[in-house]
Amino acid sequence: MPEHTLGAYKLAVEQGADFIECDVVLTKDCKPICRHEPDISQTTDAMQKYPGRMRNATIDGQTLEGIFATDFTLKEIKTLRALQPRSYRNQKYNGLYSIPTLQEYIETAQAASRPVGVYPETKHPTWHAAQNLTCLEGSNITSLVLQVLVEYGYGADLGSSEWRRKPAFIQSFEENNLKWLSQHTKIPLLQLMEDTHLRTADTNVSYGAMMSDAGLATIAQYAQGIGPWKGSMLPANGSEIAAGRGLGARAHAHGLLVHPYTFRDDPSLLNARWHGNSRLEYEYFLSQEGIDGAFTDFPATLAAVLTDRQAPQAVRATNTARSLSKAAYNFAMRQSMAEI
Repeated sequence: MPEHTLGAYKLAVEQGADFIECDVVLTKDCKPICRHEPDISQTTDAMQKYPGRMRNATIDGQTLEGIFATDFTLKEIKTLRALQPRSYRNQKYNGLYSIPTLQEYIETAQAASRPVGVYPETKHPTWHAAQNLTCLEGSNITSLVLQVLVEYGYGADLGSSEWRRKPAFIQSFEENNLKWLSQHTKIPLLQLMEDTHLRTADTNVSYGAMMSDAGLATIAQYAQGIGPWKGSMLPANGSEIAAGRGLGARAHAHGLLVHPYTFRDDPSLLNARWHGNSRLEYEYFLSQEGIDGAFTDFPATLAAVLTDRQAPQAVRATNTARSLSKAAYNFAMRQSMAEI
């Protein structure tokens, strides 16, 4: 199923996801939509329909050639259809689904027969701000996302009865937009972290430094959790990985939830230590790292693992092509967030 589509979100809910994730990017007319990246050349049929819009762009220091959502109005985006970019996954759903808006994604979550949380990510806020979109008129991608969430009734403290009725998190790889959000909403926030040697696009802080005790203490001042790349938490030799050792326990000591990403069943993507069995990976992170949840492309697998562990009130979340599991109601509860 192509990621970030209403079909994928609905499938994730059916498979038991407690949250569904939308990576938010903006259109030329400043409409928030769900795409994994601003470059939509690989996840839609834009190259076939709009080949003349191919151009170069530099995002977070990396220059790439692609077709970018910010060059399209929402009306034009709606002429596109989603594709499965991973060739080794099922291609039969290509061309069946349009690109959803943030509002359509939220409405899908709220249409579920049980509380299903939303977990939007503000994608590349610094890059979006540099695009000089005239329609922003003093706002930005972060404030637009918050505005939509408020319109749909989100804004409660983590774990409160109101939050349980309408669960929500906001996540970002950048710092400044999360700090701004911490002053403008009670919605719990998650600081995403890439590999330890990489740096934030806005503050140029290394993610390895963020994983230090001092870094975690700083994050705890504005966020309720961290979302590290799972590979940075695995035991290994070398200074790069050392920053992530014991990260789960150290983050918990600072009162932070831990929701690593992205768990996948594809054998070619599994670390050799799991011997092709994704359940072993989940078990390691749940038992040895004490994670509170995990982003995954395969919510059903995570749901089965949590059921077998008899985790209390297991929760699952889904996006568009991935599934995420985490504990967000309290530090003991496991939840699943799907990214499919």
